[in-house]
Formats: sequence, structure tokens, C-alpha cells
Amino acid sequence: MLDLAILGLLEERDLHGYEIRRQLRENLGLLANVSFGSIYPALTRLEKSGAVMATEGAGAESTAAPAAPAPPRAR
Repeated sequence: MLDLAILGLLEERDLHGYEIRRQLRENLGLLANVSFGSIYPALTRLEKSGAVMATEGAGAESTAAPAAPAPPRAR
């Protein structure tokens, strides 16, 4: 469920983990009492599955962004 919520937020724009947590709380209120200990492992799972990718931000910061869809395969 958390993975889907994160993907939904990332469809709008690239976000840092702390921004994802803030957006979840703003949008879902008490239902989204999510810790960073849940958000970052979810981002790692999504990155390993190819659903999101880390992008370089300003300085040493990085954000998560939806991964580009794979090009269609030739038949």
C-alpha cells in the first residue's frame, strides 16, 4: 500500500524521502503516520524493481523519480 502511495506522489513530481512523508501526512492525515524507517525501504524496493530511480539533486541530495518506461521490444 505504501509503495503505491509513493508512486502516486512521484507521478506529480520528483520528491525527497522527507517530502514524500510530508505529502502523505498532508494528504492522508493521521492515516499516514509513516516513519522514515518505512519510506526509505519502500523507495529501495521500488528502485530495485525498476519503478523509480534516484536522481541527483543540488549538492549531495538525491530525489526519487518515476523510472522511464522500457522501450517496446521488436517482435
